[in-house]
Amino acid sequence: MEEFESKSLSSAIFKSKLSKIFLDNTCVIWHHGTDKLDLFFAHLNNQSKSIKFTMEKEVNGLLPFLDVLISKKDDGSFSHQVFWKKTHTE
Repeated sequence: MEEFESKSLSSAIFKSKLSKIFLDNTCVIWHHGTDKLDLFFAHLNNQSKSIKFTMEKEVNGLLPFLDVLISKKDDGSFSHQVFWKKTHTE
């Protein structure tokens, strides 16, 4: 995956502002607009026949990532809280 990431990101026209990776999950801060995000996503998925990504975009300034709900504040900063999926059973 390290080689894949290095090759894919270096050949991308647009780059993310920040990306954090945990195992097979990646959280990206993107500042080029949704249309260019879709192109970046397609670029990643065209790099390998066996590696394919899925994507969740923020909705109303909220993005669940693993067990954390990331919130974008009005001033552009971020906050977070514990996030439990609807299927969580304690």
